[in-house]
Amino acid sequence: RTIRWDIKKQDDVIARGKTYGFSPTPTYNNSSEPYHNQGGTITINRGTVTLSPTSGTLNSNVAEDTKEVLLGRFDFDVRGEPVSFETVGLQFLLATSTAGAQPDDITNVKLVDKNGKVLGGPKDVSNGVYDEVSAAADRLGSATITDTFVLPPGVHVIEVRGDLNADFGANDTVRAQITPKANITAKGQDTGETLAAADKEPATLQQSAIYTVKTASMAVSVLNSPVAQNVVGGTQNYVFAQFRLDASDSGEDVKLTQIKSELFTATAVPLDFSNWRVMDGDTTLQTSSSPDPTGATAGGATTTFVFVNPMIVTKGTVKVVKIIGNISTSASSGSIRVGLPTPHATGSQFSATGKSSGQTASVTLSVGDGQTMTLQSA
Repeated sequence: RTIRWDIKKQDDVIARGKTYGFSPTPTYNNSSEPYHNQGGTITINRGTVTLSPTSGTLNSNVAEDTKEVLLGRFDFDVRGEPVSFETVGLQFLLATSTAGAQPDDITNVKLVDKNGKVLGGPKDVSNGVYDEVSAAADRLGSATITDTFVLPPGVHVIEVRGDLNADFGANDTVRAQITPKANITAKGQDTGETLAAADKEPATLQQSAIYTVKTASMAVSVLNSPVAQNVVGGTQNYVFAQFRLDASDSGEDVKLTQIKSELFTATAVPLDFSNWRVMDGDTTLQTSSSPDPTGATAGGATTTFVFVNPMIVTKGTVKVVKIIGNISTSASSGSIRVGLPTPHATGSQFSATGKSSGQTASVTLSVGDGQTMTLQSA
């Protein structure tokens, strides 16, 4: 549709002199109605929407048997007018070696905006396809969001979230995808007109990042820092060791409730060291009971830290914690090291679960005796 502003009658425009109040008749380009019709023509089009995967969204891991899992993130670029989305057809590409995993094991699919507001859904995925056929070994499913929602002009980051049941296996992958031209039905809020195929771009399949199913897992190792060194008896708040907690390959955040470290003394005895604690950055983690060993003879001892509030290691990240303690003034000779030596390097040293699923996390420990700290008198 088009709009052009004309002046129909001579007296549609009234001008009056500021000083004398004289009101002349304007001179127009036409001698009859419409007296002026030389204005520019404005064309009013329907709104448009362009959809694409959100830039910067990386492939990542997810956990099975969890809810509200992020399965895709797309930019909805709306222009011209607010657009009312009536249907959004989603497709899910599942690559799996697990006989039991099917696309319909994804349920409660929703579209969610950047503030966490649910725009549409939930809908369960059905085994089937819309209009794209991928690799024969992959399985395809679809879910159509039929709840109407309105997006104003601008770029909107919309997330696809859903629940994964327990049928998935390690390293299965899920990918959300949309073909805007074919699988979106929408209408302009101002014009009231349904968006034509040309108003919905692109015509090609738009795919999200790839989400790989992983169990909750964490790899633990002893850092080489602090290095072996001399330390004076009576030193307080001394950093004996640092543990690296690596959840880079985990499918979900890891909730850690217990750490066991091993200390080994020579000449000095475990009783010479007290107030053992774990520090996460500048925060001391509160424990439910004293971790201080009570051994009165030189040798090995265990410090067990049971946390009042579990430590969370976010999936895809690495956290470093410090093992800290006080040294008695009577400890003026001998040595101590803190680490995860060979006889004790088992997953049972750490108690951890998946934060969302509650399933026991797989903890892999790398042997590390720790650095030898040699005690000296002041």
